[in-house]
Amino acid sequence: MTHTTRDPYGVGVSEENEKISATSLAQSILQKKTETPSPDEAQEIPLSTDALIELYFESEEPIERDLLFEQLSSIKDDLATNFLITMMSEDADPYMRQAAAGELARRGMVEAYEYLIGQLQHADEFEFFKSAIEFLSQHQGKAILPLLEKIWLDPNRPAAERREALFGIEQTDPKKLLDVCAQFIDTIDPKEHFPDNLLSIALATLAQHDAKEILTHLSALLDRIAQSTLDTNDKEDLSGFIEEGIALLQT
Repeated sequence: MTHTTRDPYGVGVSEENEKISATSLAQSILQKKTETPSPDEAQEIPLSTDALIELYFESEEPIERDLLFEQLSSIKDDLATNFLITMMSEDADPYMRQAAAGELARRGMVEAYEYLIGQLQHADEFEFFKSAIEFLSQHQGKAILPLLEKIWLDPNRPAAERREALFGIEQTDPKKLLDVCAQFIDTIDPKEHFPDNLLSIALATLAQHDAKEILTHLSALLDRIAQSTLDTNDKEDLSGFIEEGIALLQT
């Protein structure tokens, strides 16, 4: 069975066909259209950008379309760029819209960056949210930090999105990582829902850095737990959890 995987900033690639270049595939399609007698002759036919675009829209095979899209993404002329703009704004496939936005953002198109930022606010799928964070953290650097910080500290955001935002902050600015984790710890109210999952992620991430300054924030959280109205067993459980985190950061 042939398996096809997708990357929101790339294309689907079949294990069976991964060694087929987009150019040779397009040539084979063109050979069918023109009934060129031999593959060798077909290989000599130069394909212009508009020919590749025509083949893309005429093809009904997802793998062929993906490979043609890959070829078109490697072309930097105005026609290819306009094709990508159309794909980003009009294609029915959200994977292809995201792939086009990623390539256009690499070319410095402001609207493409805005599209990807939109995925952080209202993602079509979590996979697109994650990929947008990875791309923007790499290509926009510290400019994206305020939005990532807002996502990380937003209690109404899904935990998975907050986690990816934290990873994006770590990738972009490790010093900022300490600041936003300190803010997060300081907002924890032991009487409310205790965010043990997110705190575990924060502590594990901090453990990869010199994060001794976080210890004072954890000690303050221990004090809040001790002074809370929680029953004894809950206090012991939460305190033990925090003490394990402190030990982790001290190693």
